[in-house]
Amino acid sequence: MSVSKVILLGHLGDKPTAKVTNTGKDYCYFSLATNKKLKNGEKITQWHFITAWGQTADICVKYLQKGSKVFIEGELRYREIETSEGKKAQTASIVVNNIQFINTKSNNEDYDGNKSYKNVQEVYDNAYSSHNFTNSPMTYENTDELPF
Repeated sequence: MSVSKVILLGHLGDKPTAKVTNTGKDYCYFSLATNKKLKNGEKITQWHFITAWGQTADICVKYLQKGSKVFIEGELRYREIETSEGKKAQTASIVVNNIQFINTKSNNEDYDGNKSYKNVQEVYDNAYSSHNFTNSPMTYENTDELPF
């Protein structure tokens, strides 16, 4: 047995982008910034590429905006890409298994005026628990439909 688990707490770099595979499966992707402050006061920002599937993707697209703070548990995936110069390169992404909204920014009707949502986690929990779905692309037999 082996484990590939990533835990991140950070802010979205932009609003999630919704997509659909050729076979009709919903997913979204977004960048997530994590920061670390060094002893000398310098701040280091690292960017992570995040992918969410199914109902989780739908909820992310509906509620998350640029700057939203989220806690993510996911699985590290590597893939080979071709650069614009035609060279092969390897990149990493995180596939979401669990996400918790710490705060969001939106003009949605749930907005309470204090730059946070009322019951966003409850909305997510209810939507997540009321659907029987698998959030991992590992369940797809045809890996050609994966976005990476």
